[in-house]
This record gives sequence, C-alpha cells and structure tokens, in this order.
Amino acid sequence: ALEVADFNNDGKSDIALVGSTTNTSLVAVSLSNGNGSFATPIITNFLSSVSDTASGDFNADGIQDLVTTSGFGGIWLLTGNGDGSFGQNSLFVSGASSSSVALSHLDSDNKLDLVVTDTTNRRVITFINNGAGSFGNQRTFNLPNIPAGVVVADFNGDSKNDIAVSTQSASNNQPQGTVVVLLGDGTGNLGTAVSYPAGDLPGAIASADFNGDSKLDLAVTNGSVGGLESMFSDIMVPAASCRLLAFQCLATPVNLPFLISMRTVVPILLFHWLVRRQSVSFTTSLPPRCRVCSPMMFQSMRATVRRTPA
Repeated sequence: ALEVADFNNDGKSDIALVGSTTNTSLVAVSLSNGNGSFATPIITNFLSSVSDTASGDFNADGIQDLVTTSGFGGIWLLTGNGDGSFGQNSLFVSGASSSSVALSHLDSDNKLDLVVTDTTNRRVITFINNGAGSFGNQRTFNLPNIPAGVVVADFNGDSKNDIAVSTQSASNNQPQGTVVVLLGDGTGNLGTAVSYPAGDLPGAIASADFNGDSKLDLAVTNGSVGGLESMFSDIMVPAASCRLLAFQCLATPVNLPFLISMRTVVPILLFHWLVRRQSVSFTTSLPPRCRVCSPMMFQSMRATVRRTPA
C-alpha cells in the first residue's frame, strides 16, 4: 500500500510504502529532498499483514500518523515521530477481515474518524475518534455484496460526510457489482444503503468533480471485463487488473489528469451524483511525468461518458 504525506513537517511531500513479508510487515518512508529525489527509506517494523493504509494526525500533535488494515482482522495505528519513523504501534481488532480504510470527519468534533470495510461479513465499520489517538464507538452498517474500495465525501451537498463503497457479488446468479452510497447524518450514523450498478468486478473507487458542476462524482475501476456498462455511461475499453490511485482537480477548463497503476489501458466507470443528462471527457498523458514510478507501467486513455436521459 502507498501513502503520500509530509511525515517530517518540512513542507515537502514524502512517500510511505507499507508492505508485508513472510514474518512481519514494515513501513518504508522516503523523505523528499524537494527536487524530485528522495532520501534512503526509513524502516519501521510491526507485526501484521497489510491490506490498505491511510495517513492523518489522529492524536492532534501536528505529526502525520498511519493506520493500516489487515486481512486477518487487525487495525494497526502507527504513531508518527515527526522524522519519518513511527513509534507506538497499537492494535485493535474489528473482529473481521479488514480490507480498505478511509479517514474523514463523521461527526462534528473535528477529529479524524476511521472507516473500514469488512469483507467477511459484508459491512462497513466506523470508529469514532475519542482524542489522543484512541478510537471507540464502533458502528457497523451492512452491505448487499462484498466490499472492495471505500471513499468518504459529501455527495449530497449537506455539509455532512457520506460513504461510498464499491462491492463485488459473491453469487454466480447475481454477478453484477455495485457502488453503495450511505449518507451520513453528521453524528456518525449512516442512512440506508443505496446501490448503483458498477460492472462485474468493481475495485478501487475515487471521488472528484469531473464536469465542473460543483457536485462530487465517483470513478470506479473494473478489473475483469472488456467494457463498462451502466445507466450512466457508454464506454468500451480493454480490461485489466488495476488499482486506481488518485485524481487531481485543475482550474477551468476542466482537465483532470489522474494516476493509474496498470500494465494496459484500464476500464473506468464514472458515476455522477443525481445528474443523468450530461457529457464529460477525460484524458491522461503518455507517458506520465512520474519520478517514483516507471513510465512502462502506464498508458494513455481517453473516455467519454454519455448520460442517459432522465
């Protein structure tokens, strides 16, 4: 898992790579030199397998920390020391197979809360930050299918964060994957899940305003089919096993470059919140100007999404 943040508070973006070996897991932080190069990685070891990771200041000390999830059910909190290393490694167990993790404010106390997907029991688990880096008030919300990726944002414009989860069907009789949206009420509770078709095997999910209407849209990777089908789009591109990393919003006119880790052109499915009659296009460059990834891992792509009439 890969995370980018300023781990030593020098105003430069650093890179944290979190991974597992046979007997242990580690965090390797490469501090930025500010010129596109990076220092020798700083290694911190901890005992867990790794599914996903995210960074944020959990204990309000002004230093970036890390949270990692494990397929065996554990959630590790790695407290940052401010120099690229991590000290206290605390573990609490969600009682399930934890896969994706996201950070956001689910209530009104301005402390970062945790959102974790549980693949075993097909649910989303939220943990409210109690302050000083501890989490409690665990809440669970059921999903119709097996969760894959998760993103937190305000999708309906009420200034309260919501949760969107890409899910994969476990039934051969219902192979359709979905994106599930759960609207937040600002207290940590979530509303009834609403599902949208998302191809056969949706994976990573990201959110951005793709058409400049100030409403957040969703993008989902689909790693098993040769095209994309939904009520919102009409796209046909080759398939690939892939993981979407990030989107970046630029000024008008809307030109949204994004970074995709892949070996071939990747199918992407776009959703637009409550809008069904519009067109939007996006393009990547070839090769991307990426100093930490091989250009051979990337190819260009252009796709146009055509909304069906309401």
